[in-house]
Amino acid sequence: MSDMDEKTKRDIENGVPMIVSYLDENKNTTKTDTYNLENVKIPDYTLRNFAREILPDIKEFYSHEENVKNFEEWQKKREKK
Repeated sequence: MSDMDEKTKRDIENGVPMIVSYLDENKNTTKTDTYNLENVKIPDYTLRNFAREILPDIKEFYSHEENVKNFEEWQKKREKK
């Protein structure tokens, strides 16, 4: 936090949710810090609308046996970590 301006530091100290990304000279992200993300509350209506929008794609994805198989393999690998 030492390289942040004072307002940003105060906002973080006051609980403002924030993601700070550091960029190199080519504007590639080199580091990302997160602060107070536990203070983010997505309204239920937003979550419902989002779910309604992606449900057809989820159903389509799981209607293909190969996708289910790949997902289950991915899950097993993830659980081993």
